[in-house]
Order: sequence, then C-alpha cells, then structure tokens
Amino acid sequence: MSKWLLLFVGFLLFEGWAAAAPEVVRTPLAVPGIGTVHRYRIGRNVTIGVNFNLELLCIATAAGSGFTHPGYGAVQNEIRDQSQAYYSMFQTMQSALAMNDLSLRMMALPARKFSTPILSRVLNRGQILSGTFGYQTRPSEKLADFPLIGTLRSFYRESDSGRFFAQLLPEYNRITDRFVVRFKAHYIGQLEDFFGVDAGQNRFNIILSPLYSGGGALYLINRQGTTTHFAIINPCLPRARILRLLYHETAHTFLMPLLQRRMSLLRRYRIYQNALNPEVDGVVRNNFYSLMNETLARVITASMIAQYQDGAAAEQLILREKNSGWKNIDELYSLVQNQYLTQRERYPTFDDFLPVIFRYLKVKSTGESFDIGPPFRTAQPIVMAKTHPANG
Repeated sequence: MSKWLLLFVGFLLFEGWAAAAPEVVRTPLAVPGIGTVHRYRIGRNVTIGVNFNLELLCIATAAGSGFTHPGYGAVQNEIRDQSQAYYSMFQTMQSALAMNDLSLRMMALPARKFSTPILSRVLNRGQILSGTFGYQTRPSEKLADFPLIGTLRSFYRESDSGRFFAQLLPEYNRITDRFVVRFKAHYIGQLEDFFGVDAGQNRFNIILSPLYSGGGALYLINRQGTTTHFAIINPCLPRARILRLLYHETAHTFLMPLLQRRMSLLRRYRIYQNALNPEVDGVVRNNFYSLMNETLARVITASMIAQYQDGAAAEQLILREKNSGWKNIDELYSLVQNQYLTQRERYPTFDDFLPVIFRYLKVKSTGESFDIGPPFRTAQPIVMAKTHPANG
C-alpha cells in the first residue's frame, strides 16, 4: 500500500466511518495541454473528478453574458475569481456570445442552467472536447444546425484556455482531494434501497465544478445498454448543502428513467397536476413530467436526510420547500414515509408505489380526503429494508 493511501485511510479512521467505507482508488487522468488531473474511483462503480469540458462550457457562456449567466456559480472561490479576471477580456468574442445565446434559448426550467442536450453532448466528449464516448444522446432541433463542439473549441483556442486551466490545475486537484476525503458514495446504496433497485451494473459519475451554480443531473445510456448517472456538484458550497445536492441530483437520475417508463400514467393523470403546481418562480407549470421529477426529488432528498442524517433537519427542509411554494410537498413526504417505507413487502420498489402517488394527486385535485398517515412531524423513524455495503 502506498504512503499516500495509508495516510488517506488513517484520515478516514479519524473521521470515524472507515469501517464501512468502500474502496478508494486514485485514477489520475492525463489531459493534453493541461496536465494530470486527480480522479478517484469509489467502490465498484463511482467516479469523482473534474471535467474541463464542463468548465469550458461554464466559462464561455459566463463570458458571453458578462458573467451574469445563471449557470455561473455565485459561490466565491479562487478558481471562480481568477476565471472572471482572466476571461473579462473575452466577453465580446463571437464564440462566447454565441454560446450564451444558445444556452439561454435552450434553458431548461426549473432553472437547470444548461439544457440536457447541451450537457449530454459536452459530457459525451473526452477531455477537452476530443472524440466521443458513444453515449446515446437526445436529439434537439435547436442544436441541429449549431456547431456546439466547434464553437467551444474555438473559444478554448482563441482564449488560450489550456494555459488558464494548467495554471489552476493544482487548485482543481486540491478541491478534488478534499471532496473525496469529506464525502463518500454511501448515498448511492441508500438511494438503491429507497428505490428498491440494484444499480450495480450502472456507472455514477460525480463531476466537481467550482464554476457551476449549485448542482445538475442527467443520465446517458451506454453502448452496452447500461446507464451512466451524472451528478454535477459545486464542491465549494457548504457541507450540508453538498450532501443535499448529492441526494437530490442522484435521485433525479433514478427518477428520470422511471418516469419515462411511466409516461402512460403521466398522460392519464396530468389533468390533476394542479395538486402539484408550485408557486415558485421559473418553474414550468404545464409539464407534468418536470413537476413530478422536481417534486419527488425533493421528497426523496428529505427522506434520505431523515433516515441517515437528522429527522429534524429533514422536517425543516420540507417546511422550507413548502414555504418556498412547493405545493403539498409536506403531504407527499408523509405519504412516502407512512405508506411506502413502512410497507416495503407490499411495495418492493418505488415504481410499485408510484400509482399511489398518482391517486393521491387525483383525490387532492377533487377536494376529497386521502389517508396519508400521521403528519410528518409525528411520523415514526423508518427502518430501511437493506443496505448495499459495496456502494457504501
């Protein structure tokens, strides 16, 4: 065992949770023109590291917007500060203006900063925007005639971004190392338990971006038919916020394919979506799929925090979401806690439980009563069905 790994394991023991920790393997990646990027594999199927394609996308659109783009993170850190100072001279570059215009025209709501077609094409390339990995990506009419990759390559070349990233590489690597020490992949096994699925055949790619606003999520299908789950996390956020984002964004990647398979139910019950329509700025209110995806991800995040962190914190989170305008989210949380998590023999998977949620929305829309069990403030702690130590 290397000296570095011995020190790393010693730190984990100091943190008090190394006994159940999955294996951590450092897998550095040589990026031409930049240097060797720190990257890690956690357990059997989790990868953590920086993706300079995504960093370039954030910077190009931010520069083209005068650093006001919603995808450009507000959390101060050395990389963000230096990027704004370095790229301020490139704000009128044609490639930057074109990227900002495209991203705003394809903005996905709720405010996801960059649309899935843009992110999927950028993340389907090797660093930095080299040949494709061959993931299945979603077609987009708005991208059909726009040279997305070519425009980003032009910006990269004309702004000499390789030199900028090479200078900041030690800071990127420091941020990555610190994140891996502080956060593990336990939450993936916890989400597998919640959804009642084994995702061991899939891949989970946690992309760290100190330039990204909050977090993001998407999933891509591999050539072999398995799925790669992408969770984008700004590692400079407060620790509690990062944990919530890890649950929230990864829950999205479990939910999205599940809801896609349930489109017939979505079509049948979308006339009752008024039971979900939130009073939240920037949220699409005519897209039932999006509303279900966003609402359930919030409910699941609170459920994970209640089970594995702090029940009071979960209740506070639900109250904040409700006060922010997420309609009936407290009742949905109680419904999941009281009728799903306590009846796993009846509902082995969350997919099995979805029809109950749809029926609740129908009844709620008509003003009738629906048994959701005790209000969440008095609900008893839930014991999950199992754990997946291989994933944490």
